[in-house]
Amino acid sequence: MFKIGEKVVRIKPDVSGRTKVNEIYTISNIKQKIGVRHLTLYLMEIPPCSDWDGFVADYFRPLNDGWVEQLLESIIEKVEAEECVSA
Repeated sequence: MFKIGEKVVRIKPDVSGRTKVNEIYTISNIKQKIGVRHLTLYLMEIPPCSDWDGFVADYFRPLNDGWVEQLLESIIEKVEAEECVSA
């Protein structure tokens, strides 16, 4: 579900205060720990420290920016169409 380098958004409150809901972060590492049911995410923006070991992946979702690509493609098509008409 997650990939290293992927942008994610925090969707649940963080009792530690290290991350904020609706903030965007970048995954630097992912671990599945033995005996733990959830994936652990490590974030580029939050340096590791001795009193915690990553974040529960269930508290994040992938950043959905696919709409940006669709919008850009639509704009490019319109510009190209106008250039053909005016040429």
